[in-house]
Amino acid sequence: MYFYILFIFIQSQGFELFIEKDKQYLIANENKTDIRFKDESLDQTQCHPSKQYLENSNEKHTKFIFNNNHQKDQITIVMHPLVYDTDVLNILYTPKKKPSEIEPNSSEQFIISYECKANKDQISWSLIVLEFQVFFDQNHSQYYSIFFYKQCQQTELQIHPLIILLILAVSLIIIGTNYGLQEIKMLEQIKTDEFNAKTSVLFILSASVLLFCLFKFPYIGQIVLSVVIFFLAILSIQIIIEDQLQKMIGKNTLVKIVSYLISFGIVFLYFYYKHWIVNNIVAFLITLLMFKIIEIDSFKTATLLLSLAFFYDIFWVFISPYFFGTSVMAQVATSIDLPMKFICPPLMISNTSPLMKCSILGLGDILLPGIVIKYVLKFENLVNKGYCMYITSIIGYCIGLIVCMCSLVIYQQAQPALLYLVPIILIPVMIMSVIRKQFYQLWKGQIFKSQKQAGVYELQQSEQV
Repeated sequence: MYFYILFIFIQSQGFELFIEKDKQYLIANENKTDIRFKDESLDQTQCHPSKQYLENSNEKHTKFIFNNNHQKDQITIVMHPLVYDTDVLNILYTPKKKPSEIEPNSSEQFIISYECKANKDQISWSLIVLEFQVFFDQNHSQYYSIFFYKQCQQTELQIHPLIILLILAVSLIIIGTNYGLQEIKMLEQIKTDEFNAKTSVLFILSASVLLFCLFKFPYIGQIVLSVVIFFLAILSIQIIIEDQLQKMIGKNTLVKIVSYLISFGIVFLYFYYKHWIVNNIVAFLITLLMFKIIEIDSFKTATLLLSLAFFYDIFWVFISPYFFGTSVMAQVATSIDLPMKFICPPLMISNTSPLMKCSILGLGDILLPGIVIKYVLKFENLVNKGYCMYITSIIGYCIGLIVCMCSLVIYQQAQPALLYLVPIILIPVMIMSVIRKQFYQLWKGQIFKSQKQAGVYELQQSEQV
């Protein structure tokens, strides 16, 4: 369970305020206030959960403890609790005596009890404000307030966000693998990045270095990546839109101008609003172009790339907490706010909870398996013996992602998606290629090298699935 609380700074010396759960959590003292207790407005629709404390639905009361650390002076506490939405709940607090006197080196407990109401609007939570005045003597007092949320019942989901992410990921795999084999005239002068064993190793090492730098220097990383993503997004969206417009109305200057205007408009909307839907559109289009640019020279390279990515994912999700105190992958994924991932908030029938958290799926969990699946599709297009391995790999991707999402729901912990995806994509394809007596061709990729030498490298759209 996550505990977040908002607190307005107290300057009173010798005074400490705790909230008690399985242990006491310090809210503030005379020297500092925890960073989690700073003011933050509720921003539900853009996957930024409120940092404020939310008392969940199974909690019937909240216990606050005031410590007087003065050696000689008595302090007096006056408390005024308020509920913003009285249609949702009532609160009671003890002790009710006003004021409450706390002797030197002593403490006093204040318990807030909740009485939830049934409401037709299905609003499941309300903001609670606890206003306190601390008297240290007749001439010295301090006002402060605590804001937190109380949830009365679990809000019913209309569509689980993981279902949306599953649909997005599988759709992008299918569209991207087919689109990646089409000719794009604007990319004729751009050399595709063909992965081999060496570049696969360098790619994973570079990804690890980048991830570590983003973890250690998130602010600088956010700025640098924002600039890179800005131009990459504009270029990717413009190329894809211009390509599609040319197919419909032919090549002319107006098409290029319109494609740039649309591209700038989409990217501007993202960086201005940071809405999760626009994030997913930008991420989708960037990844779609990557499917076209990135190639694999053989299934041997594909196996090496996914195997390295398999251990990369496991290390940075599960093993990194033993070295850095937290999951580096999860920390970076949730802190870097850029279209490098698909995100989706809970889609509610009624009003959403202040503790709004988006489900996240990194683009690497789509792109890396996707370029391997594209290789399989390309191979089957050339040998012209059906698409059994391609369909098998798509089904394997679906199953692997579903298992990953089930693990996420069960364990409530970030999961390395490639842990589930890599085996269930590679192994069935290998088995099927052996059965069809095509393993050697698939593994070595010789058929592509001979086709490339003959000048037949790109496939026409009519040959697609």
